[in-house]
Amino acid sequence: EIQSKGGIDGYRTPFNTLDEATQGWHDGEFILVVARQGVGKTWLTNIMAHKNYRDGLKVLYFTKEMPSNQVARRFDALEYNLPYQDLRSGKLNSFREAEWRDKVQEGLPVGQMVIVGEETGGVSQVAAKIERHRPDIIFIDGMYLMDDDQRARDNWLKISNISRDMKRLAKRVMIPIIATVQFNRSADNAKGDASNIAYGDIAKDADIILGLFQDEDQRLDKRMTLRVLKQREGSRPEIELDWDMDNMKFAE
Repeated sequence: EIQSKGGIDGYRTPFNTLDEATQGWHDGEFILVVARQGVGKTWLTNIMAHKNYRDGLKVLYFTKEMPSNQVARRFDALEYNLPYQDLRSGKLNSFREAEWRDKVQEGLPVGQMVIVGEETGGVSQVAAKIERHRPDIIFIDGMYLMDDDQRARDNWLKISNISRDMKRLAKRVMIPIIATVQFNRSADNAKGDASNIAYGDIAKDADIILGLFQDEDQRLDKRMTLRVLKQREGSRPEIELDWDMDNMKFAE
């Protein structure tokens, strides 16, 4: 079966080198995406979720950092190849707008995208949405902003409880869960590892940890580095990405 799938028996990402290293995302896996604030971890989950949507999956996307309408606008930009800042500011030229309207008339891919935002709750809320929507894959942007169902007082214990409960949920429902967290101040935009995750004890819960990095030269060149910081099996490659927001090009 693995041979018939080219060695990748899980859900694919847009990045072949990452797929070859991980064999895709598998049911029951808990995956963390980590970066310093403002580097692009939300965009990375948007890009990966959109790929799964295009592949025909039902995607459940929780947004804890941004309003759901802003996340939906990002998926519009990805789906129709629209320069995001022009879309956001209402400055699409007439050619782009006409092209967008034509593409909308062609219909949508067969996948489904459910965006959950503007709601409080913890892992129990995620479990309830899973039961309602029956997704194939789950993304959680801003896991550290969720409520702790165990109501811990200390922030470090709260995050630890959420992470542990999320790992148990992934195993129980047998669905991959990809969540974003932040590096602490000992990391910077260009370097960091799993030990630099804010509330670092949560690193042990994850099956795979992806780090996203961009120094000043890369920012000017519209590049990004994606590193596999942890995985239980396989290699840990460093992948250089195009990160072109003007043309919505995110690829190796």
